[in-house]
Amino acid sequence: MGNQQGKATEVQLAWLAGFLDGEGCFDLQKGYAKQLKRESYRPRIRVVNTDEPTLAAVLKIMEAMGAGQHVSRRRAKQGHWSDSWEVTVAGFKKGLRFLLQIEPYLKTKSNRAKQLIEYAESRLADSPKRPFSEREITLINQIRRKELRWNPQRLHATHGPLEP
Repeated sequence: MGNQQGKATEVQLAWLAGFLDGEGCFDLQKGYAKQLKRESYRPRIRVVNTDEPTLAAVLKIMEAMGAGQHVSRRRAKQGHWSDSWEVTVAGFKKGLRFLLQIEPYLKTKSNRAKQLIEYAESRLADSPKRPFSEREITLINQIRRKELRWNPQRLHATHGPLEP
């Protein structure tokens, strides 16, 4: 089908951003670079869902974006659970290309996307084999930190009253 990067409409990008704000995960995938004898981290955007029509819409938009996504099936572990599918965009170039297109439409995960963009641009600006800069280490720690557990009082104190 070829690279159709930039062919997604604003409406499609906004819909996908809303879906990812609610259901997506923006993180760093940890690995180990054997030749460098140290940990490595690459940007990863993923969503897991059980609804096939919704995932078909996600894939159609990602294909129009030229996202280079990977889809894998997760078999249900319990009899009453449904099988699910994970859609992943991972890597510096793929991740950056995807994030630059979707970030303007994100609301709740915009800051995380901006951190991933800064990290990817920094690593791609020079050899990824070089040691991490202090700023990159800060970004890695910020991106990988555990999210705050659900606490309505802390949420209210931090963000004000929730709007309906």
